[in-house]
Amino acid sequence: MLLVPFQRLQHPNAITIIITIMAITTTMMISSVSRPRGGIMAVHAFAPTTTTTRATSMLPTPASFLLQHRFARHRTPNTLSSSVRLSSSSTTTADTLIATPETTFDDGTRPYQITTPIYYVNDKPHIGHAYTSIACDVLARYMRLSGREVFFLSGTDEHGQKVEQSAAKQQLSPQEFVDQVSVNFRDLLELLNISNDDFIRTTNPHHKQSVQQLWKTLVEKDQIYLGQYEGWYSVRDECFYTESELVDGKAPTGADVEWVAKEESYFFRLSDYQDKLWQFYHDNPDFIAPESRRNEVLSFVKGGLRDLSVSRTSFSWGVPVISTREDGAEEEHVMYVWIDALTNYISALGYGSGEDGDATKYEK
Repeated sequence: MLLVPFQRLQHPNAITIIITIMAITTTMMISSVSRPRGGIMAVHAFAPTTTTTRATSMLPTPASFLLQHRFARHRTPNTLSSSVRLSSSSTTTADTLIATPETTFDDGTRPYQITTPIYYVNDKPHIGHAYTSIACDVLARYMRLSGREVFFLSGTDEHGQKVEQSAAKQQLSPQEFVDQVSVNFRDLLELLNISNDDFIRTTNPHHKQSVQQLWKTLVEKDQIYLGQYEGWYSVRDECFYTESELVDGKAPTGADVEWVAKEESYFFRLSDYQDKLWQFYHDNPDFIAPESRRNEVLSFVKGGLRDLSVSRTSFSWGVPVISTREDGAEEEHVMYVWIDALTNYISALGYGSGEDGDATKYEK
């Protein structure tokens, strides 16, 4: 199920990104679906044959909890901090779990993945980052208390033209800049005692490998093709706009735009998924919540989906596109930051590494 917090669709690309991740993961036949960098995602999968039954225990007061754990530096995956860890018991079958309520997409016992938005590192954390982290933490802790196996992810999105420009302003290399800013988000999670199992950075080598594997798979399935793009582009929004969308020469958000003149770009065949997604949403009315956001997504799809530019050549700070050209020529493209960022939800599970590990638990 895709949960969309009420304020998270303000970004001009929000719905496009929701639709894109739906389309890409339909191609991949993986159930990871989210609005990256701005939403809550719950990914469910088949239940394992065995799991562990856990019984609830008394929780400490918020004040004592923070005092005891504020400076914790490490968390073991799929466990709570020591004062709230549930009592251990023997392994048994899944039907003895204290199951969560069954829904259309979840039988209440299967392994459960939840992720915060992947936070963008162009500035310091603010209250919005705290809000989404706490919201995910509440769900993750509830699922653990219910006896479910949980994988709770957070992390930082560290590529793109905006990051490259921010680093230059501070006379730092992009890597030096993101190294400094990313730690602020880790510190926020520790200050709030967020119980995430992993923290991913899109500059991590294993993530880059996963992104390139996804790109290769999309190329093999003829979902990406080479073309040219020209139009108005906002660096701040990381979004292209048509002439009719501009307001007094600016993006609808008020951001400045610049003209991109026939830049070579790879495109994802998003338009191919319009009818499939429309039908899926109608057949599964509970898939997007709340209903107001579902209606917004339906309206967007009904208005027509355009193929999405997924690479750039005008800057270099990003995951390089591996050449698939018949002549063997080197690529000058880097992957557009959105497709890079989207992949973190499965790269954290080991996708594309050759050792998929937990990824198979969340396949559907």
